[in-house]
Amino acid sequence: MRIISLFLTSIILLAVIGCGKKPEETLVEKAIQAQFGDNAKIEISEDSVSIKSEDGKALITAGKGATIPKDFPSDIYVYPKSGVEATIDMPTGKMVTLISSDDVGTIAAAYKKEMSSKGWKEQTSMNVEGQHVLILQKDERAINITIIKDDKTGGSRIALMMTQ
Repeated sequence: MRIISLFLTSIILLAVIGCGKKPEETLVEKAIQAQFGDNAKIEISEDSVSIKSEDGKALITAGKGATIPKDFPSDIYVYPKSGVEATIDMPTGKMVTLISSDDVGTIAAAYKKEMSSKGWKEQTSMNVEGQHVLILQKDERAINITIIKDDKTGGSRIALMMTQ
């Protein structure tokens, strides 16, 4: 839950940074420090936020600067007809949000096939009202893959949340 809360806080922070509103930036920094402790060091650039705390370092990127982290596990399938919207790289896991023009069913079928071929075991699969959720496990790692319809574009959004 902490990774999702951090992700949402960071997206808000990146939006505020784009507006250049210093008071709001300070409020979001305080929210991040509330999660990571008062000693958390926060570095902000145009398209990323870096947080260093006792727990380690988190790097959040969004927009044009967002790319798949260099150390992203090669056994996790990244849908080829997608673009990176945002990423979170933390010591406890990684989150990548992708956007695609393909439909939810096509993407879900590709993830089931590709992840199985890479040794991941399906724990749960749910398809409810245009949203597909897959939970897979391999060794000590788990990944939650959520694919939802993007009503604005008619395509889909893919969230890959991996814990280590």
